[in-house]
Amino acid sequence: MRAYNLTIRPSARCLRFGTFVIFAVVTGSCIRSGAQDLQVRPCNPAENAVASSPEAVGLMTMGSQDQERPSFTWCESLHAAWLPDARIYRFHTRVDVDYSYTYTFVRATSRSTLWLIRSGRGLVQKPSPDAPSSLAVINALLATVIVDPDDDELASISNLYFFLLDQENRDYMSFTIAPEHAITPAEYYRTKIWRVGSEYLVSMDVSETEFLLRYTTRSGKLHIDSVTDDSDGGSK
Repeated sequence: MRAYNLTIRPSARCLRFGTFVIFAVVTGSCIRSGAQDLQVRPCNPAENAVASSPEAVGLMTMGSQDQERPSFTWCESLHAAWLPDARIYRFHTRVDVDYSYTYTFVRATSRSTLWLIRSGRGLVQKPSPDAPSSLAVINALLATVIVDPDDDELASISNLYFFLLDQENRDYMSFTIAPEHAITPAEYYRTKIWRVGSEYLVSMDVSETEFLLRYTTRSGKLHIDSVTDDSDGGSK
């Protein structure tokens, strides 16, 4: 696939011509068909140091009586081809009896504010993808790209969101430091995608719960409006 850089109107959308893709350099990069893979690898030393920065420690200790940062056992770095300037690092605490925690740090671009998503797994942990603070992070990432959504792109974005929440379909008790790998394909989540009016709906079976993600577009930028538990099939 070849890509060309062009300056076009800020209101322009992604344009596709066969195997060619045109990027909008004024308003951000386009999500490219065929470039939806999310690649994960262990953090390098510089990335591991992010959790020790004053900005990161401030986020982790905000609102907590304990002003010491958590102790992490390992870190993952995620790269998405359609988010070339994003910085995404997920730090893991050790598995303690029946639970573990993750702290995912996100910069939408190299100059953006640092965001933090706290999450966890285990008997006392429940996924909360509907949290406004979590939605704000994924929407900050989406605000940096121009989107003309298709099913592959919606699946890739939804996979990315559940990575940020540490909610892939995996056994957290036996999970150790992972080698470089791609995010689990959407088929593993029994993903269903359809459109109702101006909304794009994505249903995903994650950690034994079926979630419904509602997307809309705003000035060419995709936005997740809500994520709800749809295990009873009410949206069908």
